[in-house]
Amino acid sequence: MDALRSLLAVLAPLGIALWTGAVLTIAFLAAPLVFQAVPALIPTKDMAGRVIGPAFGHVDTFGIGAAVLGLIYMRLLPATRGLGWRRVLLTGMLAAAI
Repeated sequence: MDALRSLLAVLAPLGIALWTGAVLTIAFLAAPLVFQAVPALIPTKDMAGRVIGPAFGHVDTFGIGAAVLGLIYMRLLPATRGLGWRRVLLTGMLAAAI
């Protein structure tokens, strides 16, 4: 059990950090760049949406896995004062991804 807890102690926060960073990168960097390139490189906004849309799906799939790992990890931790709001926040992120 300690080996699983140690592994999840590394994977869960890493996965959640990567998930959050990927969502922010796509939303605030990649999507605006694709939609700004519409007149020059991509003929319509519909096509731009088809270019960037799958990226959100892949990130959400990864995020669901990261959130589940995070919730499992939090379940294995002893109860502490700050753990409740972390569970609520992570559950909210999971619900948004689903």
